[in-house]
Amino acid sequence: MSDTWWVRFSEPLDGLPAGFPCEPKLNAPGGFGLAAAILDLPDRRRRLATLDVVQYHLMRMAASEGWATAPLEAAYRACVADDLVLHLVSKPKASPDRRLKAFVAYTIDGNGDGRTTLHVEDRSGAPVYEGEAWESPCESDAFAQIGRSLRWLGPRTVNVFTWPTVPPPKKDFQVEQTVELPS
Repeated sequence: MSDTWWVRFSEPLDGLPAGFPCEPKLNAPGGFGLAAAILDLPDRRRRLATLDVVQYHLMRMAASEGWATAPLEAAYRACVADDLVLHLVSKPKASPDRRLKAFVAYTIDGNGDGRTTLHVEDRSGAPVYEGEAWESPCESDAFAQIGRSLRWLGPRTVNVFTWPTVPPPKKDFQVEQTVELPS
């Protein structure tokens, strides 16, 4: 387990506010690491601290480039209003007999890991199946590929690639999931 997490900005890290939860990464010019103590924060506070670090740097970059800051501020407020949770849902796909529909939901957990969950509903929208969350890429743009990979292999069998950019088989983790629904 790593004791820091880092992102890279092209601008220098000078002039950080006192007590700001990040530190320069000497081996990554322009990068900074979140202070190790941030990892011990409760989930919501860790997410907010991470968002605060990113927002601080975005606002500095906007000021230096002459960009409007209102969209960045609105995005920040929207993230906080959504309780700092990303939740994406794919288009549903009908089973071959049209009795069921399946879709995948995607989120990034408090540790920054992507998670995909399979959901199956009947015609009325009542839940028939909800699986446990599978590991997925932490980049939300991979979600579109995950959603497109969803396939019905039969009237009660659903298949999805939870790591769509990784060719199977991988011996360390599964990149493809096949679920046989209970009768």
